[in-house]
Amino acid sequence: LFRLRATAQAGTVHAAHHDAALRRAATAASYRASKARCGGVMLAAVFNNAGRRAASMPLSGISSFARPTMYRPERSLWIWDRIKETNDKFRTRSEAALEQRRAVLREDFSNHSQNIKSIGQVIHKRNTDIHPPPDALYDHKAAFNFPDLQTMSLKGEKVHLSAEKHFKDKVTLVSCIGSRFSQRMVDAWLNGMMSADIPETDRPSQVVWLNFAEGPLFYIGIFRRMLLISARYQFPTEKQACTLYHFGNSLQVRQRLRMTNRYLGYVCAVDSQGIVRWHVHAMDPPEQEELAALGKLIREMHSKQKRKQLKI
Repeated sequence: LFRLRATAQAGTVHAAHHDAALRRAATAASYRASKARCGGVMLAAVFNNAGRRAASMPLSGISSFARPTMYRPERSLWIWDRIKETNDKFRTRSEAALEQRRAVLREDFSNHSQNIKSIGQVIHKRNTDIHPPPDALYDHKAAFNFPDLQTMSLKGEKVHLSAEKHFKDKVTLVSCIGSRFSQRMVDAWLNGMMSADIPETDRPSQVVWLNFAEGPLFYIGIFRRMLLISARYQFPTEKQACTLYHFGNSLQVRQRLRMTNRYLGYVCAVDSQGIVRWHVHAMDPPEQEELAALGKLIREMHSKQKRKQLKI
């Protein structure tokens, strides 16, 4: 009886070991099948953990379990489709962002090439008289609007260049300065038109020195303040209120003003409605005859403005 009882217990232990081996084999087979079908890394981890749990179970409780969890192909394929869909969306967004960066790079390279060409023309004095001063005011077809700009004066005041603000009821002579190469030309035009040699009726109501401060540093407020402080020592007190600075990229502003070369001088006459009626884009300073001709045109602008005010 003792021998029969020992033999029965040994058979039970052997059967339990056999069941455990069958469970581990089934789990490994399911793992290999799932990995071969979809190559899912997530499923491999799941089955690997299941195999470790099955191997670590006590032998006394193995016989009470049912058969091991089998592989479910429909569930595995659903997870794989979700992973593939997520990867496709990520790839689409990445390609769109890459194309945008390429477009920005191409535009920056084109602008840089244009700047190199422009400064080369100024240094070698080739094609420096892009738009000579016209003999008459522009009609309604040739005239164009001065762009609205938010600027800062040397006194630290915000100045809005627009028809409703700074240009209202005035004839303004505006100079646009993109570099020191054009300083001599614009000073000759503005100082010449405000000198005593020009009759008072031929002078503009106000003059504006507009400076374009471009570069990544000027997006930071402390560098703007440093520039304004240093520029105050270069200009007399009476010119600080009419010396304005525009910070940031001015490419679109210059395009609207038809200022094709930022290193050349630019001067324009703006009426009370913010419309440019006359402009010159060159490098050489004006002659006295050219100043006198512009004085006559400004007198004509004054008379037109008075007639409009009388009609109102």
